[in-house]
Amino acid sequence: MERLEYRSSFGAVGGAPRGAHDAARSLQRRHIASTLLVAPRRITVGWMTDSTFVLPTVTTVPQVRFSDTDMMGHISSMSYAAWAEVGRADFFGALADADAPWFVLVRLALDFHSEGHFGDAFTLVTRPVRLGGKSMTLEQKIHVGDRLVCSIEVVMAVFDRQTRRSGTIPTRWRLAETQ
Repeated sequence: MERLEYRSSFGAVGGAPRGAHDAARSLQRRHIASTLLVAPRRITVGWMTDSTFVLPTVTTVPQVRFSDTDMMGHISSMSYAAWAEVGRADFFGALADADAPWFVLVRLALDFHSEGHFGDAFTLVTRPVRLGGKSMTLEQKIHVGDRLVCSIEVVMAVFDRQTRRSGTIPTRWRLAETQ
């Protein structure tokens, strides 16, 4: 098995500020640690260049369970949505930006391109494709080999937990130039 490195501040998992909800973060750490044992990830951690922060692209290998299938033996459509959530958690874990804001899900759109079955080797790639003033769009693609199975577009808005209102995307955040 390929050795994979997972670097995260954990203070920013899901955009959580350091020191907030220690019990919840502890539970997240245990979940992430146990998930890492069964679902390896290839993560490009976000990096700083001249006061800008380049957002990462994250590859996740979802753990496929028999319970993810429907009566026809296909992977259930809602399983793809659940895997996408794991991919987003990996994305936020890989930010490595201690000042990352909180985000809430605004829109989740799934397009199904081909069948997926139990036993297939799935790969999920999560990458940011658009940054607005208050929201970010992530593109998530699930493949079996070179075959696209499901594409997902996710719009997430910055959320200020204290005021319960929208916030702004950090001005230093940038998309990778290769996107």
